[in-house]
Amino acid sequence: MKGFELLLAGIAVIVLAAGMPNAQYWFQSGAIGSQNASFNNGVSALIQTVYPQSDINGSFGFWIGETLSNGAFAQVGYEVPNATATYPESCNTSGCTGNVTLYAGIPTWFWEYFPAGGPSSGFYGGVGQNDSVGPDGSFNRFSFESFGDTWYFYMNGKVLGSVDLGTSNSGAFTPTAFAEYADTYDNSAYMKPVIFSNLSIYKNGVLQPVPEAHTYVGYGKGSDTALPNPYGVEEIGNRVNYFEVGSGLPRYNGTVLWREGFYLHIDSQYNISGAGEYMSASSVRISAPKNISLGVGKRALFEGWRGYGLGSYTGSSANATVYMAGNITEQAEWKTQYYVNVTTPYGKAYGSGWYDNGSVATFSIPDPTVTIGYGARANFSGWSNGAPSAASSVVVSHSLNLSARWKTQYLVSANTPYGKAYGSGWYDNGSVAHVYLSEPYIPVNYSTRIEFVSWSGVYANSSINVTVDKPLALNAEYSKQYLVDISTFNSYDMGINITGFNSSFGPINTTPYIDAGSTLQLYSAYYKGAYMPVNYSYSITAPMSINMTLPVYDVIIRTASLLDTPVNATVSLTFYNGTNLNFSTGVDGSLTLSNVPLGYAYGYAKYLGFMSPVYVSGGKATTLFFMTRLFAAVVAAVIIAIVVLVVRLRKGNNSHKR
Repeated sequence: MKGFELLLAGIAVIVLAAGMPNAQYWFQSGAIGSQNASFNNGVSALIQTVYPQSDINGSFGFWIGETLSNGAFAQVGYEVPNATATYPESCNTSGCTGNVTLYAGIPTWFWEYFPAGGPSSGFYGGVGQNDSVGPDGSFNRFSFESFGDTWYFYMNGKVLGSVDLGTSNSGAFTPTAFAEYADTYDNSAYMKPVIFSNLSIYKNGVLQPVPEAHTYVGYGKGSDTALPNPYGVEEIGNRVNYFEVGSGLPRYNGTVLWREGFYLHIDSQYNISGAGEYMSASSVRISAPKNISLGVGKRALFEGWRGYGLGSYTGSSANATVYMAGNITEQAEWKTQYYVNVTTPYGKAYGSGWYDNGSVATFSIPDPTVTIGYGARANFSGWSNGAPSAASSVVVSHSLNLSARWKTQYLVSANTPYGKAYGSGWYDNGSVAHVYLSEPYIPVNYSTRIEFVSWSGVYANSSINVTVDKPLALNAEYSKQYLVDISTFNSYDMGINITGFNSSFGPINTTPYIDAGSTLQLYSAYYKGAYMPVNYSYSITAPMSINMTLPVYDVIIRTASLLDTPVNATVSLTFYNGTNLNFSTGVDGSLTLSNVPLGYAYGYAKYLGFMSPVYVSGGKATTLFFMTRLFAAVVAAVIIAIVVLVVRLRKGNNSHKR
């Protein structure tokens, strides 16, 4: 390449320093535009980055360039140096500025020019940093364009540099797109093929594809020519303006590489390759993916092609062939789909899959009840979107996760050999089951019965409320009982009716049913609000009648004067049960209280302001004596007489002393 060999002269110095012979070859291969691409204002092309390259002696470069109307030269592209060295970063006819260290085998962009009538040696332009055109396999658009006489050099639209070259067009010269093995002394290095495409020219600011190009396999300016150029060029498929350069390709010089054909336009809202210019009458394969992911749970599904133009294809096949009889537009038709994910922790769930936007998805579970263990099951309770039925549907407008919801249930089984047991069934985990019997007592005859004892030895009440957190098997257990008829008497062998007893079976009445074979112990009898201690024990082997004397007595209180005549006194008594009552002994001075527990009472009696304590127990009577008014007057008179007598005696004794 013209000028590029000067850039690589520094590399040649490194090669010479290593003891190698001076390099004299610049092998060039690529495309040269025909005359209908002349008189342009700039050049553009896509160039593929390919590395590592072998770079045994020289350096590889891939670029587009053009001689201008006044003999100046411009080019831009990338190089792969063969040795690590420091290079000037930017140079012009006045000198260089900056330095950049380039590493062997790592590609970097460059732009270069030679001014009209200027020196033909040295480097004018600039170079980029290491790996400034990567990664391997990527494409970069290189271009240069004039604005007035100033030419700007670009990579992917970014300005790399600019220079005034004294003209604004190429005149009769045409653009070139070359691969070059530069500054080498042999032709043994292998060049991996590199793709060029869309070689275009600027005319009055409008970018136009080069309509026709020819192959060039030869040498750069000033190169030795003794060794054959081993690098070729070839069009890829039947695409117009799409070719590769490198080793192992045809080495024909001056043949037509492409001529302007018809354009295949791919109209798709999602990216599909294949658009481009193709040779007239050629067959071109078009292909679309069956679907394209648009994110989690969303995709575009290919429906088919709608073709416009001679030789186009319309149909549902993703892979088809069009015949380039003219310009063709192939419109890819898509529909949006969303994924509905239907899940369940139990059993099976149906309805998962891709659904068209706006369609109706039907989802279901086949069995709303699933056994999960002995006496345990899962019962369907609805869907995560609120749908209550096991089979439901929803309009799909976005991706959905539908989960079947379940509640755990446990079996409560209540059984009895007598009558009926209620409450059996399935209960939600944590709910309360009410279990009860229709007949907790089963009569055998008038004095024998079968009585409920417990539910499976755990619950003693025949009617229970139990929290269900596991399977429950409740079996009603019974025992035989005999009637015990207890007749009670006071201490005078007179019958009394008591409330009941406190026993080894707890509180009982006087006609209890007691478990057969057990011992009935009576601790106290409850009568008139008081528990009276007793101590009786009976072995229950059959129905039985018991006559029992209890410590119940009459309380008898008599009130009289000191002369043993009756007086009507007021009596206040507190009994064994803690109650307090007031009584009167009446004109006959007698108070009798019948059937008093333990015959126990205490308190006081009052008469004419005199008070006497009262304490009775065990049926013993008590008599209380009080002063009467007459007796009090007599006592008072006697006391007065005694006082008078004592006074007189004292006076008589005093007179004798005088």
